[in-house]
Amino acid sequence: MANHKKRTMVVDDEEALREIICEVLEMLDIDVVTAEDGLQAIEKAKAEKDSIDFFLIDLFMPNISGEETYRKLNEIFPNRPVVFMSGFDKEAAPVGNGNFKFLKKPFTIMQLKDVITSLM
Repeated sequence: MANHKKRTMVVDDEEALREIICEVLEMLDIDVVTAEDGLQAIEKAKAEKDSIDFFLIDLFMPNISGEETYRKLNEIFPNRPVVFMSGFDKEAAPVGNGNFKFLKKPFTIMQLKDVITSLM
């Protein structure tokens, strides 16, 4: 059975950061779907025919929080790992099923690669 190419959704209201994350993920041979906020992420997730393997979500965004975004995305794609990103400390990250990692902004490309590799 062949391994399928990993696919992720990056949800962050900072366009420059989304672009950098996408470049790194593409170097790791991961398909990327992007959203500029939680509402767009939920709409895109509903339209996805292919599975999303994991999410990278900013915790603090306009409209709805990263935590609420993940709860709604988890209804569409249950039990997917998530990397929460924030300029605040890890204590800001939700405590749930433990199926998440945390990246404190600003983070390095190597830190991003390491956390993504740990999910795969």
